[in-house]
This record gives sequence, structure tokens and C-alpha cells, in this order.
Amino acid sequence: MEVMGVSRSDDSALRERIVASILKTGFNGSGVGIWGAEVCQRCGELGTYWALAGAMVSHAGGEFACRGCRNNQGRHVARDQAHCYCECCQKRVERKDALSVARRWLCDRCGAELSSQFDEEQLNTHLSRLARRRYLELKPSLDDLRRHGLTQAEQRLALDEIHAEGEERRDLESRWEERWLEALAELSEIHGVRYRLDNNGTTVHKD
Repeated sequence: MEVMGVSRSDDSALRERIVASILKTGFNGSGVGIWGAEVCQRCGELGTYWALAGAMVSHAGGEFACRGCRNNQGRHVARDQAHCYCECCQKRVERKDALSVARRWLCDRCGAELSSQFDEEQLNTHLSRLARRRYLELKPSLDDLRRHGLTQAEQRLALDEIHAEGEERRDLESRWEERWLEALAELSEIHGVRYRLDNNGTTVHKD
């Protein structure tokens, strides 16, 4: 099975370390929040979405359509469109011959290989994680990845508070700065830079 990727920088080892740390931030091994990169079912190219509004617009017809196609052809993928594109290898295939997984499509080769490894729920999770990884791999620079990692870490701390109750929540809220500094120390090692807070409490980094 071929998974189409994107070009990587010379800092591939560092990029992979940052990507892996972001994907571990979430509760299901795929990060926090709503974001991803999927195969457009109109043109077969990768496109991205960010946050709930972006996900809703790009999946308005139930299947993903990239921004360029939405701007040129409207928001919805035609329900009578005879072909689709494989979420893994991006191959154009006849819809009648493709495997449907939660409104995404797999060609016969990718579908057969993945179906031998995962049940339907696991396969859906696998494709969701692929969408997350692709989104991160499309980030053009290390600083873009670092900023995304900082956002994810901050959101995870906030979620920890939301999911806590009573005294535990009050304790977490009272120790926000302490917890954030601990997170920054860990991220400094992963991101290859030294993070600190300035006098205004803003996170900055120094190489």
C-alpha cells in the first residue's frame, strides 16, 4: 500500500520528533482539536481544514472538498459523481469498486491491505490519524510545527482542567503557570529550542 507523502526538509529527524509529540498530545493518539488534511474527492489533491467551522465547510456535502474546488465548483461533491479518490494512495477509482470508510474511500488494493489489519472502527481511527499526520507534514517550516505544538500543549492543559472535578480542578487551575512552565521545559527538549515566558507571560523561544 502506498501512502502519498510530501517533501521533507533537511531537518527530517527533528520534524518527525515534533510531529510525533503533537500526535501523542491527544487522548486517542492524534492530537487535540479539529484539524487535518484529506484527499479532495473532486481533484484528488490533498487539502486541509482547521477548527469546527473549517471542517464543516470542507465536508459540507459529506465528503471532503478542498478550498480550490469549493471556490470554483461550489461546496458539495456531486452525489452522482461516478469516481472517487483513495484516501491513502490518491488513486482515482470507480466509486462502485471502492471501499467506503466513514465517508472516505479506499481503492481495492489499499482497502484489502488495511482491512486485513483493522476492523471498521480501527480503520476509521487509522485514517483519522493519517489526516492529522499529513496536516503536520504540510507545515512548511519548523517554526510552524513548533507553534502548532505549543497550541496543542496549551489546549491539552485546558482539557485536563475541564475533565477534572472539584478539588482536583481547583488545584489544576491554581497551578496553571507552573504546569505551563513544566510543559515548556519538556517541549524545549523536543523542539530543539529553549522556551521561556517574558515579563508579559508570553511564550518566546531562543535557539
